[in-house]
Amino acid sequence: MGEKVEVIKDRLYWTCIRTAPVEAKDSHFFCTDDTLTYDPYYSDFGPLNTACVCRYCRLLTAKLNDPSLANKVIFHCCRQSADTRANSVFLICTWLQLCQGKTPEEAFRPFLGLRPGLMPYRDASLGPSTFQLTVPHCLAGLERAESKAAKHAHMGGRRDGERCEDWPNGTPEKPARAPGSTNG
Repeated sequence: MGEKVEVIKDRLYWTCIRTAPVEAKDSHFFCTDDTLTYDPYYSDFGPLNTACVCRYCRLLTAKLNDPSLANKVIFHCCRQSADTRANSVFLICTWLQLCQGKTPEEAFRPFLGLRPGLMPYRDASLGPSTFQLTVPHCLAGLERAESKAAKHAHMGGRRDGERCEDWPNGTPEKPARAPGSTNG
C-alpha cells in the first residue's frame, strides 16, 4: 500500500494508491474520486462543494456505524494524482471537523507529514494562479462558516426553506458523533 495516514487509531485510515486493494476480512476500502467530484473551469480542481462534503460525511459516518464493518479497519483510498489527493484529504478533514468536533488544526494534523505535500487549490482563471489556497485554509473557512451559521440559527435567523438536514450532522449547532469519538 502507498502512503497511509492513521486518522482514528486502528479504525480509520487515508491512503493514496495506484489500484484499489482487494477487500479483506479485516479491512474495508472505499474511494470517492469518481463519485464526489469537482467540475473545473480551467486548471482548477477544487475544493469540493458543500453538497460533496455533506454526502461524504454521511457516507463515512454510515460506514463507521455499519455493524458489518464493526471489526474492520476502514480505508479511504484515492488515486495518486494531485487533485484527488487534495480533495480526498479535504473531505476526511471536513468529516473530522463536522462529525468529530475537531478544530481545523486537529483535523489536518495527521496529514502534516505527507510527501509530496498537497498541491494548493487555484483560482479558475486562465493565467497563473495569484494565490495558494490550501486545505488548512479551507478548513479554517469551514470553521468560520459553522460559527456564523450557529450564530445565525441561535438568533432565530433561519429563513423559510432552510433545512437542517442539509448539514451532514442534522444541525449546524450540534455535530454528530461516530464511534470512537473522543469529543462531545
